[in-house]
Amino acid sequence: MFEKFTEPARLVLVLAQQAATARNEGHLGTEHLLLALHREGQGVAAQALQALEISPDAILAQLHQVSKASPLEPGDEVRLTPHAKKLLRLSLREAKELGHGLVGTEHLLLALLRMGDGRAFQCLKDLGVNPHQLRQRIIMILSGV
Repeated sequence: MFEKFTEPARLVLVLAQQAATARNEGHLGTEHLLLALHREGQGVAAQALQALEISPDAILAQLHQVSKASPLEPGDEVRLTPHAKKLLRLSLREAKELGHGLVGTEHLLLALLRMGDGRAFQCLKDLGVNPHQLRQRIIMILSGV
């Protein structure tokens, strides 16, 4: 599946796993992916989040308000949550619908917005983000506007 992802999108997955591990969480959820999308720094998703003045610190502050679940035990692997798995599947659909051959960071963020639920979506809402505005910002960046 990940062979259909761009290098920046693969980096997001690595950064998300690092974020989950740093928080000593045994799951990798949409919230870790959102943080990683911003931390990747160069992709369309990071540009869109930066344009709306959403900082990694603001995302982290929201994540700290969410109780930790499933602590990481020694020897355990970080596992994708059902929401994260759904986000990855939807990102493939987003790329296909836009006529793109590979999944980029923008498709991951568009998939998160399409889902309309999960910790990352709630985090964005709590930060005052209008999902429609963010989607439009991504499309504008993709079209070079």
